[in-house]
Amino acid sequence: MARENSVIWAAVAGLVVVVLILLEGRRQTKKYGPPSGSVSGIGSAMLELQKVLEPDKKTEILLAVEEESETAEAGEPPTPQP
Repeated sequence: MARENSVIWAAVAGLVVVVLILLEGRRQTKKYGPPSGSVSGIGSAMLELQKVLEPDKKTEILLAVEEESETAEAGEPPTPQP
């Protein structure tokens, strides 16, 4: 009985969250107008995430190159990077 009640409450809470999000979207549409449609929200979020993660990627590449140069034998010519 208690488990069924908790499942029902979770479903009701999820439904309330979805309704509140939809209402907020309608409110913002009335206030700011419809979305331009040029870039989706997910697309712009992914671009922002890419900008945030790009420096980490460059750091990882530099660390990998540094590790390769450290593991080379002394006196060996460096291997060209592609």
